[in-house]
Amino acid sequence: VWMEGGEQGFVKLVYVAVGTGVGAGAVVDGRLLHGPRGLAAEAGHIVVDPWSPIRCRCGGRGHWEALASGSGLPRAARVLAARWEGQRTPAIEDAVAGRLGYPELLRHLSRGDPFARYLAGWVSRIHAAGLASLVATYDPEAVFLGGGALLRSWEALGPLILEALDDLKPYGVKVRVEPATFGDKANLYGALALLLRSPR
Repeated sequence: VWMEGGEQGFVKLVYVAVGTGVGAGAVVDGRLLHGPRGLAAEAGHIVVDPWSPIRCRCGGRGHWEALASGSGLPRAARVLAARWEGQRTPAIEDAVAGRLGYPELLRHLSRGDPFARYLAGWVSRIHAAGLASLVATYDPEAVFLGGGALLRSWEALGPLILEALDDLKPYGVKVRVEPATFGDKANLYGALALLLRSPR
């Protein structure tokens, strides 16, 4: 994604995809980082809440992917619903049933559901914590976002994520954060670009 489109010209950037899971790639000096075990920029396993009771599929606790991915949000919503002291709402009913994912969250938000508003703020801060960690780790010129869960909810959650990121990122650094040019096809185009540029 750094080779074409709006990402062209950056020598240091991070791409984050939030879909079923959370994945990322980091480009430094125009080269994609791999690491000796292929785990460079394994962003889904950044700890964003060390007190969370929710364990990631890797076994760790409080990981970004476990809490805010497309598969993780329903589990997090159920835990938060159990702690909710406000009125019983349709969003609470969905959360307790384990079916409050991103599409349902957006639907309840559009209807002004109080728990949905709370959950939107919470998950936006979780995303911002993960992004702030990546900014601190890689000091990128830009962070581009993809993945179906995040892209489809960006209009509603984007302003909340950016506001929280301003509060969490280190040194008040200025970094461009926006949806990737190729949207949810960025992973595919990135893999194709790597294949085409690989030595024969």
